[in-house]
Amino acid sequence: MSLNVQLKTILFSFLLGILSYYLRKIFYKNIYNKNIFIRILSSFLYIESITIIYLKCSYIINNLNIHFYSIFFLIIGYFFAFFHCTTKKIML
Repeated sequence: MSLNVQLKTILFSFLLGILSYYLRKIFYKNIYNKNIFIRILSSFLYIESITIIYLKCSYIINNLNIHFYSIFFLIIGYFFAFFHCTTKKIML
């Protein structure tokens, strides 16, 4: 895999981690709702949206080659958004 493709993969994974944090904030009320049907449906939509975005874009960038560093940077991006929002007190 070329360096250009690796850099695109790392950048995309990092940005998807940030996006997944903000999507979790949007779905937060529904994921922790008292109604079990709404909880299951919201959790399913959250997981499916992240999965479809990741697989589709990963297929476009590098023919769906999933590497350790792509998952690692996805997690780093999520925690970056989490710590950024908690220090800046950004709420949706």
